[in-house]
Amino acid sequence: MRIRHPDEAPAGVVRQAVDWNRHYLTGDTGWDMGRAAPPFESLISHPPSWLQGRRLAALGCGRGHDAARFALAGYRVTGLDFAPLALEEARGLYGAVPGLDFAACDITAPAVDLRGTFELVLEHTCFCALAPQQRPDYVAGVAALLSPGGILFGLWYRFDPPDAEGPPYSLSEARLLELMARGGFDPIHFETPADSHDKRAGRERLCAFRKR
Repeated sequence: MRIRHPDEAPAGVVRQAVDWNRHYLTGDTGWDMGRAAPPFESLISHPPSWLQGRRLAALGCGRGHDAARFALAGYRVTGLDFAPLALEEARGLYGAVPGLDFAACDITAPAVDLRGTFELVLEHTCFCALAPQQRPDYVAGVAALLSPGGILFGLWYRFDPPDAEGPPYSLSEARLLELMARGGFDPIHFETPADSHDKRAGRERLCAFRKR
């Protein structure tokens, strides 16, 4: 995951990678629940009609809990992350899970061999970690990963009154829909999940968008 401000030189990207890596080095990973998010368990148990396809990319996968859960449900999953230590820990936890691999990826500029190869892209606490000015880059990166008609789905956090401090950075429902529409995505599902983790209840949305 790349976090780049418009006035940053390429070296700034490396600095940001080091910053995120440090979270794993020090154990400062309060966003990690130690397991897959409950709303994803519900999706797997009762898959909606739009959850079709087998090839799935998990953005900002961290230690890989969500990625592993979808792999265990039969999806072919590639967990993508920015921080080398996150990928190292994910492989240590879930490297033996069939149908699951992990790869380093700048989500805003995916490698050529990843482009257009996924039918599904999974979001969870990745979007909210990006500086607001990087959100269009995120949408463009997801569009590059997906095959035509592919689905971006997941949990968007956090829906609070506007707040410039972060990460995590807040946003409004209207802003999210506007960003996705401008990036070539149509909304096909939008709800406040009833089974969110206690710390995120009412502050996240379960959404799905189809690439035009």
